[in-house]
Amino acid sequence: MNKIFTFSLAALLGLSACALAAFPAKADAEEAYTGPNFTEDFESYKVKTDNGYDSKQIAAKWQNGWLDPPGPDEVDSEGADDKFSIETDPTDPANKVLHMDTATKNSSFFYLTIKDDQGQGIRVKNFEVSFRFLCAEGGEAYWFGIASRKAADTRYNGTNCVMMNARVWDQATFRPDAYRQLGMSGLQLKLKNQDRSADFTPMDIADIYADWHTYKLVVQDNEFDMFIDGSHFGGATITQTSANKHGYLSLVSTVANVYIDDFQMVNKDTAAPPDEEEPDPEPTPDVSPVLTGEKEFTVTAGEKKALTVGLDTKDQVIVKVDANKRGVMSKYYSYADKRFTLSADYMSGLDAGEYEFLVGTDGGEVTFKVTVTEAAGGGGCGSSVLGGGTALVGLGLTAVGVLSVHKKKS
Repeated sequence: MNKIFTFSLAALLGLSACALAAFPAKADAEEAYTGPNFTEDFESYKVKTDNGYDSKQIAAKWQNGWLDPPGPDEVDSEGADDKFSIETDPTDPANKVLHMDTATKNSSFFYLTIKDDQGQGIRVKNFEVSFRFLCAEGGEAYWFGIASRKAADTRYNGTNCVMMNARVWDQATFRPDAYRQLGMSGLQLKLKNQDRSADFTPMDIADIYADWHTYKLVVQDNEFDMFIDGSHFGGATITQTSANKHGYLSLVSTVANVYIDDFQMVNKDTAAPPDEEEPDPEPTPDVSPVLTGEKEFTVTAGEKKALTVGLDTKDQVIVKVDANKRGVMSKYYSYADKRFTLSADYMSGLDAGEYEFLVGTDGGEVTFKVTVTEAAGGGGCGSSVLGGGTALVGLGLTAVGVLSVHKKKS
C-alpha cells in the first residue's frame, strides 16, 4: 500500500510540474510595454534644389492637415509646403535639414506631427523630445517648439494640448512661452524654475543667429520642463485631467525662420495609449479672479497711503481696472505676489465718498468697495483723480484712465 501511494504521489507531482511549465505565470508571459520612438535626421530626402523634389516626401514620417487631410474639403493650409522645405544646412552643405519659414508670409501657425512605422500619428504621454535648431534672421519675436498631448492632430488652438516654445526676441535673447489650450480657449502658463521654487529667469545668449542650439522638452505625468543647450528653460506643473492623457506630438512654429535637425522622441510610457476618445468634455479650468482678503476698506481723504487688496488672478493678465465705472490708469496700480495695489498718489487724490472698484482679467471680474472719509477738521483735499470737483463720482465725470492693453499672442 505504501509503495502504491508513493508511486501515485510522485506521478501526481510530476504531472503538476508539467502543468505549471505549460502555463507560466501571467507576469512572466506579459512583456513590458515599449512604445514607439521617433528619430529624423532628414538625410533620406531630396533637397528643394534637386530634380524631382516633392515636399510630400516627408509624409512617411510626418503628418498634418495638409499632408494627410481628413477629407478633400478639409485641407489645412496651416501645414502647407509654402511654410517648410528640405534644404542644405547653411553651415554645412553636406548636411540636410528642415527649414521652417513662416516669417516670409507672416503665417500665423505651422505644425508637423510625428508618425510611427505603420504611418499612424504617435500618441504619447510621457517622453523626452529634442532637436537642434539654427535661428535665421526674419520674423518678429518668433517662436517654435513642441505641442504635446494633443487630443486631435490639428493646430494647437483647435484642440486640448500643452505647447512649450522658445521665443526669439532679438539677437541676444531667448524667452520661453507656454500655453495650456482647451479647445479655442488659451491659458498662458506662468513658468517656474526646475524645482518650482521661483519664477523662471529668461536666458540671454551672445548671438542667437551665430550657431546651432539644442531644444529639449521632458514631460513626466504633471511635470513639463524645457531646456536650451542643457540649461533649464522654464517648467510648469499642470494638474488638469485633460492635460494628463496620451496625445499627438507636433513640431510647431509661428512667424519663424528656423532650421531643424536631429529630431528625436524617446517614449517613456509604461502602458499603451487607450483607444482614441472624443474630445474631452471637461470644462475649461476656472480662471476667474478671486479676492483673498477683505472686500471693503475705509481710508481718509488726502492721506498719501497705498491700498493693498488680496487678489488671485489665476495667472491671468489684468486688462481692466475701474472705479465707479471710470477707468484707472495703469500707472496707478500694480500686481505682484497675489496682491493688487493702488498707489499712494492715486489714493490721496480721491475725494470723500463711496467707490466701487472693479478689476478684470480674461477670466472674469471682481469688485471691492472703498469708503473715503473726510479728514478731521477739513472737507477733503479738493481734488480727485477721477475728475475732481465733487465727491459724488458718476455725475458727469470724465474718465481719466485708459484700459491696460492686453496683447494676445497668435
